[in-house]
Amino acid sequence: LRMIVSDPHKGRVVLKEAGITAMLTDVIAFRVAHATGSLSKAMHQLVEGEINIEYMYAFAQADQAHVVIKPNDMSQCLKVLEAHHCHVLAKEEL
Repeated sequence: LRMIVSDPHKGRVVLKEAGITAMLTDVIAFRVAHATGSLSKAMHQLVEGEINIEYMYAFAQADQAHVVIKPNDMSQCLKVLEAHHCHVLAKEEL
């Protein structure tokens, strides 16, 4: 089971108190236009950058789409996204 929560450390504590084992995992969140092909273009750039994605969540809000990915290489993934002008979200923006 995977979850995205607003306060990961608090979420982990709550789960542990309920007897559920939980761990935190670093992920990358970025924004693309909520338009046909936007996510495909971003994923294609990651493929060209030889980034493998373990898992991904995507959801839309108004004219933006938000993507959360777990790449095999965090630093290389960030370089590829930034080189292609993808808006990588800071923790405070989530």
